[in-house]
Amino acid sequence: HSLALRLDGTLAGWGKNNQYQITVPAGTDFQAVAAGYEHSLALKKNGSLAGWGNNQYSQANVPSGNDYQAIAAGGYHSLALRLNGSLAGWGRDTNGQATVPAGNDYTAVAAGWAHSIALKTNGSVVGWGYNGQGEIDIPPEAASGIRAISAGSHHNLALTQTGQIIAWGNNQQGQCDVPAEGGFVAIAAGGYHSLALQADGTIIGWGQNANQQCETPSHDDFVLPAAGYFHSLGLRLIGLSLIEPAGGETFQAGQETSIRWRSRGAVGQVRIEYSTNEGVSYQTVLPANEGNPLRYTWQIPPVTSDLCLVRLRSELETQIGHETTATFTIYQCLLSYDLTGDCRIDLLDLDRMAESWLQEDAANPCPLPADLAGNDCLVNLADLAALAGYWLACGNPFDPTCTTSR
Repeated sequence: HSLALRLDGTLAGWGKNNQYQITVPAGTDFQAVAAGYEHSLALKKNGSLAGWGNNQYSQANVPSGNDYQAIAAGGYHSLALRLNGSLAGWGRDTNGQATVPAGNDYTAVAAGWAHSIALKTNGSVVGWGYNGQGEIDIPPEAASGIRAISAGSHHNLALTQTGQIIAWGNNQQGQCDVPAEGGFVAIAAGGYHSLALQADGTIIGWGQNANQQCETPSHDDFVLPAAGYFHSLGLRLIGLSLIEPAGGETFQAGQETSIRWRSRGAVGQVRIEYSTNEGVSYQTVLPANEGNPLRYTWQIPPVTSDLCLVRLRSELETQIGHETTATFTIYQCLLSYDLTGDCRIDLLDLDRMAESWLQEDAANPCPLPADLAGNDCLVNLADLAALAGYWLACGNPFDPTCTTSR
């Protein structure tokens, strides 16, 4: 069976339900789930535990308390990691798999069919329980430098700080024949197969493949692998990625520009908003976007700011979204003496005036762009004086102290 935690804190379950293992409890206060053979566990946001499904060995009878931070469900036993770094175990214990070691220096825990492993703060792995296939014969290379662990039915995986994978235990199906290339960021051990997430967002699998559990899809947007007894799961990135504006652009008020984005997963209605104060507050674009068209034609509003941002949000899940990583500029130009069209009066405007001045005025039809004084169809010292006066009064409307009339 399979379990999933939704973004809103609710649970979902599917697959075999002969022991009600996928009849998930209601509520929006969950932060983690774990699937055993025929039982299930969940960790609540307040640090307490919930259990359901097969309870033949009391594996679903969770201990009381609200000081837990992680959970693991095995064949017929369960494990939990407390906030103080100590472990708890319950359920079937015929091989000592639920008799946890003492200490409060643990950072992760994993449960196999009848064995258990844990990761310590010093990066070493320890194991206890059934050892008929070398499940708890921890290899020397797993004595330090480990950052993640996963327990399969009768084998284990460990991920090193350098992205390498170490495996031990049952290898009859090649589930311990780990790839040598490295660069892995997450691992999952199933019944008789193994999965690993690569840094590029792809998942690879090895070991038993009778049910195609190792034939991973070719997507490159996975963020987490999970392995069941004979099946595999991959959590894909769901979200919105803003393409443009990317930041650094300059737009004039009233013009149209495209807002473009990529969408992954079931993102329906997309809200588009803009800010003119670097994200302190946002306003919805007008007219409002409808649906998820991946492109929106935006008419730039009548504002002047170089602290503008655009952000996208899913209407259903507001945690899903993206915004420009750098500010862009919108200007509403009110400078009548701006000769270059950049809404600034600076040396470029003086250069444009000089070009006009050096030409024969009579050869140019009126009105002349640089004829700023008297409209006499001449570019002369009077025009230069007018430009200089305006420049001194206000040469940059993005300066909040600037006035646009002299």
